[in-house]
Amino acid sequence: QIAQPAPKPAQQTAAPGPATPCKPRFEWLLRPTRAFLRRPDAPRLLAIAVLVLFVLMMPGFSLFLLVLSLLVGLVLYLSFGPDRIEEMAKAWFQRLRARDPAAAEKLWRRATTVSNRITALTERLPDRWTSGIQIPAFGNTAQRPEKFDTDPFDRLAKETGQGD
Repeated sequence: QIAQPAPKPAQQTAAPGPATPCKPRFEWLLRPTRAFLRRPDAPRLLAIAVLVLFVLMMPGFSLFLLVLSLLVGLVLYLSFGPDRIEEMAKAWFQRLRARDPAAAEKLWRRATTVSNRITALTERLPDRWTSGIQIPAFGNTAQRPEKFDTDPFDRLAKETGQGD
């Protein structure tokens, strides 16, 4: 006798219609995460959170990186010199102004505010401490000292009596 092959099981066909989507396990977490990532300030907030986490997790290394970056900045400043640094900053600001005038204006106002605060702070210090400090004025010429309104050579000539 020859063995007969086993009958094939009946194939089950799925009912036609839309497939039911699988619900992810973490839908409760994905929905608020997607909503947060759609916010325009999400990259800034995430960067701040990562920075705070880094400082809290490795405070010694964070301090080392801060000191190292300040030293590198000082070495670059002393290597290039103040005139070249000023030229580079002006060129960078001109490029920013050409690309995004609103951001350039915002930066200019922030620099003006910081400059005014530093000036107010140095005015409260004794004169012998601040005799050589020159703080840049960002377009705020209304608060210039009156001695800047006259030519220093004319003033010197009047003081010595050679102006007549």
